[in-house]
Amino acid sequence: MILSRAEILIKNQNLAETIIRCQILRKQFAQETFIEQESVDLPTYGRIIAKAMKMNEELMSKPLRFVAGDDEYPFELPANKPMIREEMFMSNQDNPEVKEMDNLLALKEIQGLLGAKPLLIISDYMRAWMEDWDKDDGLGDAVKFLKENVDIHFNGGFELLGDDIISYLPHLNVLSPRIYMAFEGSSTIIFICKYGNIHLRYYDESEKDLLAPFLVSKGFAKIEKCAKSIDPEEFYKKLGKMIDDELGTEE
Repeated sequence: MILSRAEILIKNQNLAETIIRCQILRKQFAQETFIEQESVDLPTYGRIIAKAMKMNEELMSKPLRFVAGDDEYPFELPANKPMIREEMFMSNQDNPEVKEMDNLLALKEIQGLLGAKPLLIISDYMRAWMEDWDKDDGLGDAVKFLKENVDIHFNGGFELLGDDIISYLPHLNVLSPRIYMAFEGSSTIIFICKYGNIHLRYYDESEKDLLAPFLVSKGFAKIEKCAKSIDPEEFYKKLGKMIDDELGTEE
């Protein structure tokens, strides 16, 4: 199901707070670091990234402040649940297309573990999903898929069940710099990084105790840092056939 950003955020308070924190951080970072700075050399870039990581740590550890983000915070009071920890999981497959399919199937199964509630997907800030993308980017299939399902200016979110996770998520993950996900009724925040690994931010011990062993049982390794980058343009050309095979789609 296709929903507005407000409709997505009202369905999961932890997801709403994650998005607002991202927007606050980006504004602070831009104000403090990039004002009137046209070019950045490598050592300066390293310091900028280190500063951004430190700012993110500080922001995540503090109560949510009602500083204007791009989205309006849809709850009367913040939950301010402390994050227990973030864990990263990597498929044991070396082939990037198989690795991506492992991620999709794992999320589909996690949906069942968490009560078959919809997977909520939203980008970290307000931009049209198809903004600045065209066929010359090598991602024309993703743009074509979305054009068949949403308006070209659409900047909202998605509520997915079952096989829709496999159909939609690969397209969304390559078109947006960062998307965040959570299942309705769950406090765990999920995203897939540029290296193709699943990140889980836990806010509930019982969900951590459920999800981490499940992923390990499916052949995922818990890792300390990400590695083995996926080239989106390369794997995306081959992933379509695997999705069709999984869903039984006929040409």
